[in-house]
Amino acid sequence: MIRTGLKDSSIKTRIGTQVPNKKIKKVIKMKVNIKKLKEISKKEVKRRSQAIKLLEKITEELSHPLEELLGDVYYEEVFNGFVWIHRGRGLYFRFKEHREKQDREEIGFYITTNELPIWGSPLEEIKGKIFWQSVVKICEWIENLPTFIEEHASGRENTLSYLKKIAECIEAAKEKNRSE
Repeated sequence: MIRTGLKDSSIKTRIGTQVPNKKIKKVIKMKVNIKKLKEISKKEVKRRSQAIKLLEKITEELSHPLEELLGDVYYEEVFNGFVWIHRGRGLYFRFKEHREKQDREEIGFYITTNELPIWGSPLEEIKGKIFWQSVVKICEWIENLPTFIEEHASGRENTLSYLKKIAECIEAAKEKNRSE
């Protein structure tokens, strides 16, 4: 490019057309924005990778205790081994592997679009806004998990206490029958 002595500070290209400085500045700014976009993209890849590794650790820690606590959770008598995290977003956690013929869904976090907790997309395959919104919902769910567990545990304690009373009554009835 050759600079000319024109008043409007245009640049004359090799083929003789003039390009105003404003357009040149936009092109330069666009190049800077693209460079910045690439930098941000690299950071996003690293952040997402770290989040996925943390979710894998969480999956390992939660799957067995939830299987013990919830056992087989059936949804319309078909699917088991899952818990909804945010039903409106189709986000669920599979704590027990699900198999059906040749197909299987492994332990992990999933997003479904068919409103059923089965054959969803693994969260690690999701990118962008939906991925991060799902991570926020998972964090909130984990934060509320102790309350969820306590509710289940206290109900089971009451059931066990009731069962003990029944067993004691049966034992007392046996003793009464023996003494007669």
